Amino acid sequence: MRKRLLSSAWSLAWLAPAFAFANEARSSSADDVPADSARLADAPFRAAVLGALKGEPEPDAEAGPPGDEGALQREFKRYAVVVNGHWSGFSWLATGADGKPCADVADWLEWGVMPAAEFAAQADAGDARCVMPQRSQHPHDADAAPPDIPDDATPEEREAAEEALEEAAEPAARVRYDAHQQQLNVRIVDPLMSRARGYVAPARLDNGVDAVRFDYQLSASHTEGANALDYSRRTSAFATLNAGANVGVWQFRSNHVYSSPTIGKPEWERLETYVQRDVRRVRGKLLLGDGATDSLLFDSIPFSGAQLASDDNLLPDHLSAAPPVVRGNALGSAEVFIRQRGLLFYHAVVAPGPFAFYDVRPPSSSGDLSVTVREADGTEHVSVVPFIAMPLLVHQDAIKYAFNAGRYRRASMNAAFDQPPFVQATLGIGLPHRLSAFGGALQARGYRSMAAGLGWDLGEAGALSFDLARSQVDAPSVTMPSGLRFRTRYAKSFASTGTGMSVDWRQFGGGHFRTMEDMLQRDADAAFWRDLFGDTDGVPFNESVPRRQIRLNVQQNVGDTGNVYATLSANNYASSHPARGTLQLGATWYGDKFDVDLQAGIRQIGGTRSKSFQATLSIPLSLGSKTGSLRYGLAASRDDDGALVWSNSLSGSALRDYRLNYALTQQHSSAVGSEGTGHVSYQGDGGRIDAGYGQGRGYRKVDMAVAGSVVGFHSRDDRAAKGIVLGQSLGDTIAVVDAPGYADASVDGQLSTRTDARGRAIISYLTPYRVNRVGLDSLTAGEDLDYGSLLREVAPVSGSVLYVPIHPQKMPGLDSR
Repeated sequence: MRKRLLSSAWSLAWLAPAFAFANEARSSSADDVPADSARLADAPFRAAVLGALKGEPEPDAEAGPPGDEGALQREFKRYAVVVNGHWSGFSWLATGADGKPCADVADWLEWGVMPAAEFAAQADAGDARCVMPQRSQHPHDADAAPPDIPDDATPEEREAAEEALEEAAEPAARVRYDAHQQQLNVRIVDPLMSRARGYVAPARLDNGVDAVRFDYQLSASHTEGANALDYSRRTSAFATLNAGANVGVWQFRSNHVYSSPTIGKPEWERLETYVQRDVRRVRGKLLLGDGATDSLLFDSIPFSGAQLASDDNLLPDHLSAAPPVVRGNALGSAEVFIRQRGLLFYHAVVAPGPFAFYDVRPPSSSGDLSVTVREADGTEHVSVVPFIAMPLLVHQDAIKYAFNAGRYRRASMNAAFDQPPFVQATLGIGLPHRLSAFGGALQARGYRSMAAGLGWDLGEAGALSFDLARSQVDAPSVTMPSGLRFRTRYAKSFASTGTGMSVDWRQFGGGHFRTMEDMLQRDADAAFWRDLFGDTDGVPFNESVPRRQIRLNVQQNVGDTGNVYATLSANNYASSHPARGTLQLGATWYGDKFDVDLQAGIRQIGGTRSKSFQATLSIPLSLGSKTGSLRYGLAASRDDDGALVWSNSLSGSALRDYRLNYALTQQHSSAVGSEGTGHVSYQGDGGRIDAGYGQGRGYRKVDMAVAGSVVGFHSRDDRAAKGIVLGQSLGDTIAVVDAPGYADASVDGQLSTRTDARGRAIISYLTPYRVNRVGLDSLTAGEDLDYGSLLREVAPVSGSVLYVPIHPQKMPGLDSR
C-alpha cells in the first residue's frame, strides 16, 4: 500500500510542470481578474484592463513604438513620464486629434492607477481609446458625494467641509507636457492609486537574448620554508567555473569546482546542474535538475528532480514578504554588496552620505545579512544585519506554494548518506483579518512528515506564527520512531527608532522528532557499526534527542552610520548530549574621521565555555577629503582557543577609477609569532587579478588569483546584435550594454567598469522583475549629450541576459550652433 501511495505521489509531482504549462497556455486565468473588476465603466474598458493585466495588447490597436503595425493608423511619440513627482519611465503614447498625448487604459494601469478605476473618453481627443480615470460615482464610496455645509456648522466643521468640496472638484487626473524637458507630468489623486507598487506588467518583462555565459575564479598558493609543513605538495590550486546558456525562456546552469589541495588527490566536483524557466501564469518558477526545497515548513533538502514553486519577486511589493531595511554610510561614491550565507544577491551604487535600502529581498527567509560597502578607493566596511523574516505570513490575495519530486542529493562530505526518492509539497494562503494558513507533507522511503501552521500579521505589534510538525521513521530497530515539533516565531521592526527583533522558539516532544537528514544520518551511523561488528543489534546509537531550541536577534541602529546587535541561540537535549549555547554582540560606527567595528562572542558546550572578541579601528590619513585613498587600520582579536592577535595595516588605491588597490599588514600572534603580508589587486573591465605575499617565522607564501566572466550573445530579432564580451564576475541577471563609437566610456551604476573598443560592457547585477536603468554614466559621457539617450529602462526576467543598445544623441539645438 505504501509503495502504491509513493508511486502515485511521484506521478502527481512529475505532472506538476505539465499542469503549469497547460495553465500558461490558457487564454485567460482567474488569478488575473481583479475581484472588483465589475466596477469598470463598460465592457470595452473592462476588456482593455484585463488584457493589460495579462500583458496582451488591445484587440484593435497596438500601443507600441513607431514602426509597429498599429502606427499606420495612429501616430506615436516617446514621452518621459513623471507620475506624482516620481520618475515612471518612458511610454509610447498616441497623439490625439487635439495634438495632445493620448493615454489608453493600459498606460494608466502602468502608471499606478488601480484596476478597479472607472474611465471616460478624453474630451477633444477624437479617439475613443484615449481615456482619463474618473472619480467613482458609486453611492457606497466615501468620496462619492461631498458633504453639505449645515448652517449651524462650527468653524472647524465648515473648514473641513470646504476642503472636501475643493477635493471633489479637483479632476481625478491631470496631464501636462513640458516640451523644454521633453517630459510628461501626470498628477493622479491618491484614492485612485493602486497599492501594487513595484509591479511590472507581464508585457514589459524581457527574457533577454540567446546567450552563453562563463563565470570563473582561479586561485593558486605556494608555500616553502623550514617551518612549512612537509606535505607531498606545497602548491595548492582551486577553481570555480559556473557555466550557463539561455535559449528563449529556458536557462541552463552547471557549476563545478576543482581542487588540488596539499593533501589528497586533485578532483573535479559538480555542485549542481539544472534548467529552469519562469511560469508567469502561476507566478512561479520551474526547475529541472539539481536544486533545494523551500524552508517554509520543513528544513531545506538538496535534491535532484523537479520543482515548481512560487516566486515572490513576481508579486507586487505590497504582497511579498516584508523585506529588511539596510542602512549605512558611504564616504564617497561607493558600491554596496549584500550577501546571505556567502551568496551575493543585492548590489547598488550609492552617493556619498547615509543610505537606506527598502527593497532588499534575501533568497532565504532566515540567515544574517553581510553588508559590504566598497569605497571608490578600494577600502571596504563590513557589517552584519541579523535577519529572520516571517515565512509563515502571506498577504491576502497571495498564494505561496512549492511542489518537489526527486532524490535526495548528498554532498561529497556525506558519501555514506543514502539518496532515497521523495516528494514534498507546501502551500500557504493569505486569509482575511491578516491571517495566513499553511500546510505541507513530505513522503520518502522510510520517512514521512506532515506540518501545518498559522500566521498572524499584528500590524504595529509585529507578526506572529505557529506551526506543528510530526515525523515518522519506518525502521524496526528505532525505539522512538515518531515525534512532534512545535514552533513559535515572532518578529517586529520599529522603523521610527531603527529597532528590530525576532524570536524563534521550538519545543520537541511526543518521542523523537527527526528531520529527513536526521534519518539519513542515523542510517549512515548504522551502516558504520554494521561494517565494524557485522550486526547492529544491541548497539546503542548515540542520537541527540532535541527538546528545546531558541534563537533571539535584536538590532538597534545608532543614527545613520552605526548599529549595535545581539544574537542568542541555545539548544537543550533529552539525551546525554550536552546543552549548547552561543551569544554574539556587535557594534559598528562609520564616521568621517574614523570607523570602529567591535565583535564579541561566548560559546558554551556543557560545562566548557570559550570567549572571543575582535576590535578594528580604521582611520583615513587624508582627513580633508572624503575620498582619501590611504587608510590606517589597527585590529586586536582573541579566538576561541585564547590566542591573541594584534595587527597594523595600511591600505590605499591608485590609477584611474581607483582600479589598483593595495594593502600591507603586519601582525603578531601569541600562537605563531609575527607575520607580514602584502596584497595588490587590479580591477579591469574584463576581470580582476589578485596577488599576495606573506612571510612568517620560517616560511614564505605566494598567492595568485584571477576572476572574471565571458558572455557570448546572439539576438534573434537583430542579426547585428551578437558578439563576445569580457567582464567582471557575474550576478544572476545581467545586461550587455552596446554603445557603438563610445569606447572606454564609464558604465552607469557600476564602478571600475568601462566599455571595450566596440563600446560594449557587461552590467553584472540587475534586479529581476523590476525596472532597472542601464546605460552610460552621464557625468563622464559629455555635457552635450541628451541625458535620456544615455540610459534605457529594462525589466528583466530572473537569470536573463539582456542586450541593451545605447545610441547617445546631442542635446536639441546644439548641432545648429
